[in-house]
Amino acid sequence: MTVLRIENLNFEVLGTDGDRNLGGYDFDNELMKLIAADVARQGGEGLLDDFVATADLREKAEMAKRALSNVAKTNVFITFQGKNYKVTVSRQDFEKATASLLNRTRDLVEDVLDETNLTWDGIDYVLLIGGSTRMPMVREMVTKMSGKTPETNVNPDEAVALGASIQAALEVANGGGTYAVDDPSAPAAPADPSAAPSAGTVVPGVGKAIVIQDVTSQALGTLTYNPETDKQSNAVVIPRNSKIPGSYSEDFYTVADNQTEIRIQVTQGDDPDPNFVVILGESTLRIPPYPAESPIRVTYHYDIDQTVQIEVTDLVSGQSLGMFEIDRAANMDDAQVAAATDKISRMTVE
Repeated sequence: MTVLRIENLNFEVLGTDGDRNLGGYDFDNELMKLIAADVARQGGEGLLDDFVATADLREKAEMAKRALSNVAKTNVFITFQGKNYKVTVSRQDFEKATASLLNRTRDLVEDVLDETNLTWDGIDYVLLIGGSTRMPMVREMVTKMSGKTPETNVNPDEAVALGASIQAALEVANGGGTYAVDDPSAPAAPADPSAAPSAGTVVPGVGKAIVIQDVTSQALGTLTYNPETDKQSNAVVIPRNSKIPGSYSEDFYTVADNQTEIRIQVTQGDDPDPNFVVILGESTLRIPPYPAESPIRVTYHYDIDQTVQIEVTDLVSGQSLGMFEIDRAANMDDAQVAAATDKISRMTVE
């Protein structure tokens, strides 16, 4: 769910959120359970325990899900343990089985609106993106929540790829890429990360200046230790929905006299409890043997391609203690990028 403000060709993301554990796969799972239960009632016990049968079932469940976006009922034919089964699945049963999944989406939408201090009256257009939005229950939910009819002139299957291609064109036009923190050719981070750029980039093939101001969908932080309570907690350095690219800093303090090392553990999530965040990476850096409570500044440089570079500064001496990079798990590594680039270069359009 993303709230986007568009003025001419200036695209500003106001807020975004998502559930990485929720997607079309989860709706397929519920439909598979419905079909397997019907097969079991017909005498075919254990369908979901058979690896080969489950793979076939998943393919047919996805086909049935697509069909139910257009018809009220559909038939699924299953061959299991030498017997053939016919299962009739209704859209009503499917929607009942997946109501809890839809509610999770509804909660995300409401949360983003709350965080951006907006109501549906302040929303002009609603776009549905992703193949799952073809399901009638999704469209009905959005229409009921917003009081608006979603736009249907955007292909939900292609929209993400088209957006990515625009972002890539902007990066190429800007001569963009990933810069080292100390690279003199790197563009300077704004003093105010939320400040909007004053000019856009002309994208080849478009001929007009486009500005995209994105935000991070997840908070990033680091684990801290309190010697008085002997407990760790998660300290947020980049709050969720912060403008990117940009640099964000927080100051921390050593916990013991003559401490000679600090461990920086980069976290994803804004919960103070370390058990409810994800550690993306870490590095241990050497520091001079200062007294306890000596200040250390941790700066996160967040790139447009979701690469995060962490710089640690000794505030006593004013010297950098070092830096390291965290590549988000969703990003491809260099070998994968090279392979994908080669594959694309060999594609032809017939």
